[in-house]
Amino acid sequence: MANVFVFVVSWFPASLQDTLHTKKRVLPTYIGPLATICVFGAGALLWVWDLYITPALGYRVEVMQERTEGLNVHMTFCVS
Repeated sequence: MANVFVFVVSWFPASLQDTLHTKKRVLPTYIGPLATICVFGAGALLWVWDLYITPALGYRVEVMQERTEGLNVHMTFCVS
């Protein structure tokens, strides 16, 4: 839900002119949404790469060792 909130709120233009006491536009209003879309797109590409493309090329990620220390989980992976 936090990611959806950031995505929706980024489309509302910030009132930078009031806080900086200037008449000139400081940032274009499309910068926030553009940055948000780029971050979501990069995450989607990384997800597709890890789950679909690399297994199709023959790479496998297997958990070799898992150790729990309190709330921390330490894992060792084997990439083949």
